[in-house]
Amino acid sequence: MEVIVQKTILLVDDDAIISLCWQMNLEKLGYHILTVSDGSSAVEAVKTDRNIDLILMDIDLGDGIDGIESSIEILKFKAVPIVFVSCHTEPEIIQKTEQVTSYGYIVKNSNIAVYDASIKMAFKLFSEKKKSMQIERVLKTSLDHIDQAIFISDEHGRIIQFNTGFAEVQGFSCKEECIEQLADYPKVFDVYTEKGKFAELGDWALSRALNGEIGTNIKYYIKRKDISDAWIGYYSFAPIFDEIQTLIGAIVLIEKDVNDHPDDPILQSLKSEN
Repeated sequence: MEVIVQKTILLVDDDAIISLCWQMNLEKLGYHILTVSDGSSAVEAVKTDRNIDLILMDIDLGDGIDGIESSIEILKFKAVPIVFVSCHTEPEIIQKTEQVTSYGYIVKNSNIAVYDASIKMAFKLFSEKKKSMQIERVLKTSLDHIDQAIFISDEHGRIIQFNTGFAEVQGFSCKEECIEQLADYPKVFDVYTEKGKFAELGDWALSRALNGEIGTNIKYYIKRKDISDAWIGYYSFAPIFDEIQTLIGAIVLIEKDVNDHPDDPILQSLKSEN
């Protein structure tokens, strides 16, 4: 049997009559409602009550900090969905709230059905975001524990996940030095094919993966121009598709050949270039 846990909502409104009215309406829908009348009290309530699941935040709260300012303070120490409630319908006000959080905006004269739908949508969005962040943390942890250099890009060639091995294989001292956009890599690196032919950006491993190609242990010569170093790398790559087979990114694994290969004329030529 599924146990339904009652959701706790903090209602922030400086009008006591309106606050009481919506408290009663929302309690009829099964929510547990807490109320405060100003921004500072809202911040303190969230700090002291760990069970608050969502906040209905009025923007105009009289003297003191307003709803937007109090939301900024709240989000500094707790991830919680905040739905703004206001009489304001000006685009600039709505845009300002969206810069703080994007879980919904209710116009004050809306009926209870709108409140209920907005609250349920906010919970759904928050749950999806939380799952996405958990997956991202698992992925990041997994990548950091893989010895082989590996990175993942989005469909535009922006590198969104990579491990320390990826930084090391390119000669960077830390992950923060890594270049995030594929289009910027030719400024620092030249790439050559197994036969020593200069490879245009479209022939690089990531570009090939983003074009739907799969490759295993493809040999490239890599020359880093800013420090005049060169090496051999073996690249395995594949595109990433979503559930409807739309390309959403690519994954690339790199095995760097650490041997000097004095008998390889291509490598030695690249190393001798200034």
